Amino acid sequence: MRKLALVLCTVFSLVLLVGCTQGATQGTVGYEDGTYRGGYIDPAQVEVNFVLKDNKFAEFKFRALGYKGEDYLKTEDANLSGITAQYQALADYLVGKDVEALKDLYTPENIAEDTDVFSAATLRSSKMISAINDALNRGLYALAE
Repeated sequence: MRKLALVLCTVFSLVLLVGCTQGATQGTVGYEDGTYRGGYIDPAQVEVNFVLKDNKFAEFKFRALGYKGEDYLKTEDANLSGITAQYQALADYLVGKDVEALKDLYTPENIAEDTDVFSAATLRSSKMISAINDALNRGLYALAE
């Protein structure tokens, strides 16, 4: 009886192990086609709106982009426009790419040029990553047309 219990326990453990391993190697999570919205606010504000089709970014727009009440999307200040251009370069980079490309934003220096040399402000891609993850975690905002 004891041997039978040991054998059953071993088989059960192997089944669990194989099941977990297979799930981990299947790759990316599939997201429904459609529009997603999310944001990061603290005190910077990064709000995104993007469309996924076949797990790829088909469109990407900023609903809001700013810091402490300063709207980067409407500013005429050259320094702030440079920051906006950096964020836009990251957004443009994602369009046409799989959701997996989000990890590339952890090294924004490989994607966006440092256009804001006057104020020495650096691009904080982690805020954009957080906004995108917020949108994905919230789920579909609108179905695909």
